[in-house]
Amino acid sequence: MVTQVGAAAGQIMDVEGLRGLTGFVVRVLTPLRSYARARFVELAVEQLEVLPKPWYEGHDTLARLDTMGRGKDPLSRLAGAYMANISKFYERAERMTAWRDIAVLGLRALVLKKRTGRLPARIEEFASDAPMDRFSGKPYVYRVLPDGFTVYSVGTNAEDDNGAAPEDLVFKVRL
Repeated sequence: MVTQVGAAAGQIMDVEGLRGLTGFVVRVLTPLRSYARARFVELAVEQLEVLPKPWYEGHDTLARLDTMGRGKDPLSRLAGAYMANISKFYERAERMTAWRDIAVLGLRALVLKKRTGRLPARIEEFASDAPMDRFSGKPYVYRVLPDGFTVYSVGTNAEDDNGAAPEDLVFKVRL
């Protein structure tokens, strides 16, 4: 129908040639789209398997999958068009979990101070069951300061920057 309308408007000179090209494109693109959809399903399954894992276990896998969906070859780009970019969602979810964890740890330290009248020296004194930092796999950092204390996560760079880097998630209490 498109070729007929275009021919009637005088925009297409060779209607048969265009029909042949249209048939060729449909024959080629249909398998490519099927491949891209199948590849998308494989990539989506791999992505979903990463989500329950903490950042230090799953980040590299997600980065690899994102890179695969943004390859230079046309098939990767076609598969990437179907992929949902869940890396940002994953990072935000991990950050929220870490914020919750450090807030709970900070509140536990405050409760212990209220009971005993002193700040605990180590995290083990008030949270023997403390969760591990989602970004490093190590315990969250707890430090007593001259005017209070701080509990923090090392953040996405997984390096201890003494709670100063923009990636660090810091819960600081001044007393």
